[in-house]
Amino acid sequence: MFSIALKTNFACICQIETKAVHINKEKPFLLNGSKVQDGLGKMLVAAVGMRTEWGKLMETLSVEGENETPLQVKLNSPVTIIGKIRFRGS
Repeated sequence: MFSIALKTNFACICQIETKAVHINKEKPFLLNGSKVQDGLGKMLVAAVGMRTEWGKLMETLSVEGENETPLQVKLNSPVTIIGKIRFRGS
């Protein structure tokens, strides 16, 4: 990584306004969607897609999201019954 006073903003990722983050040798990472506010830099892409930190997070959320909550179970059962009744009636 090479950078000269590189500052980025992660607001589009976090959906909240954030302060500029200085990118340096101790914190050399940029995330997809971050915007460069100031400076000059050259970065090496180490991972894309599901291999990025963001991709790993989304994969974790989708795996944990497979179990339905009790509310989802209650909401889905009447919909299924109504759908079956309507299908038989037509």
